[in-house]
Amino acid sequence: MRKFFASRAAKGSTAVSVVAATVAVLAVVAFPGLSAGQTSTAGEADFMILNNQTPLAGSNVGYCGVGKGAEPWTLNVAASNGGGTLTIQFRDGDLVSFVIPAGDTISLTESFGGVPTVDDLVRISLSGTTDGVVSALARPNATDPFIEPVLQESDNLCANVEDEGPSTTLDVPDTWVTDGDGSDGGTLQ
Repeated sequence: MRKFFASRAAKGSTAVSVVAATVAVLAVVAFPGLSAGQTSTAGEADFMILNNQTPLAGSNVGYCGVGKGAEPWTLNVAASNGGGTLTIQFRDGDLVSFVIPAGDTISLTESFGGVPTVDDLVRISLSGTTDGVVSALARPNATDPFIEPVLQESDNLCANVEDEGPSTTLDVPDTWVTDGDGSDGGTLQ
């Protein structure tokens, strides 16, 4: 019986070695240019904090996305605390809202960028006394959809309205911009 288990263990370690080697080869093929020691293979990444709690109350609206048509990207959102609503609105005006009961947490990951003028840029807002962190992840050299008024960045995938006062040249819903005409972009609110 001991010989049987020893034989099975040897076969199991061989199988693990084969799987590990296959994953390593796939990683090299899928992510050329990586070298040992690199910790990120994702490309561009950015984040923002949304906060409805004193003393930072008011930083509850932000935007994430990419500035070019059908460019894939990933949105991650985590929000919790005193209860409220997390709303994600798309450029075509559609939206989805998630109610967050007091004391609960919501965490979600969504893949976007497949439909130009719909999911290449989204508006994320929190209501109530809910705090959150939002991040976006895209391929290397993804297009920045924002025009920052103070410090120009070329890799800004998320912008908090309160902190950064961004604008965009993308066609967005009228309610997203301060002048009420989103057809030519504008200062986001």
